[in-house]
Amino acid sequence: MKNNKLKEIREQRGLTQKQVAVLLNMKCEDRLSHWERAQAIPSLPNLIKLCQIYQVSTEELFPLRDNRY
Repeated sequence: MKNNKLKEIREQRGLTQKQVAVLLNMKCEDRLSHWERAQAIPSLPNLIKLCQIYQVSTEELFPLRDNRY
């Protein structure tokens, strides 16, 4: 997950980790922090919710292709 853009997109949307955690019905933002630091990956339901919150596609959050070529 070296191309993890979760933090970048969250900050572009003007949201804090705490605000996103609330929108995801999480008790604290620790899990979100782990996702942003690529120490864990969100479950599919949470990934879908993140896409809805940030109004982006899954490809934008976690690019699957290496665009260097």
